[in-house]
Amino acid sequence: MADVERESTSLRGLDIDVESIRSLFDEELARARHDLSGAWGREREDVRTSALAWAARFAPEALSPRLRTDLERLVRDLRTRKRFRADFWDRCLPLDVALFYMTNDPNWVEVPRLHVDHHNSQFRVRVLESLALVADRLDFNDSDLLARTEHNIAINQMFSEWCVILLAAARGSVERKSEVFRNWQAKWCIHQV
Repeated sequence: MADVERESTSLRGLDIDVESIRSLFDEELARARHDLSGAWGREREDVRTSALAWAARFAPEALSPRLRTDLERLVRDLRTRKRFRADFWDRCLPLDVALFYMTNDPNWVEVPRLHVDHHNSQFRVRVLESLALVADRLDFNDSDLLARTEHNIAINQMFSEWCVILLAAARGSVERKSEVFRNWQAKWCIHQV
């Protein structure tokens, strides 16, 4: 029996079997879908969805085109559920950023962007950890993101400095970033280190 040739590519100089890796991530998505149904605890779900986000960011060639389609379908399905705002918005965060990275469509990060100033610090951290993967693709001049970050600073929210770091990593001019950060520092009496 002849060996089946598999597509391989180089990932930082390492030959990898792309089809095998892709099938592993396809299986992770299938298991994440199952976990999101509530059948398992959040920890397993978080590991699976985060793995997909990391793969989209750092090894996009390891994700099949079919996975992207299936992932879009899953997230759209979750967003139409009656209890999305209560039960699923935060559970979709890694999937949202994975889709944003894969498609460059800013609509996929709309939900995370709207929650960078969430009143609950655990949710805020989940949002910021997810957005950190795509910080370099966010727009520093996003007025909503700027306003929400300033809101965090103004009310001294825990992890408000994470929002500032997120914005510092976003696309935009150094001059504009310096201007905004200096204004916040003066306005909110933020101490220089």
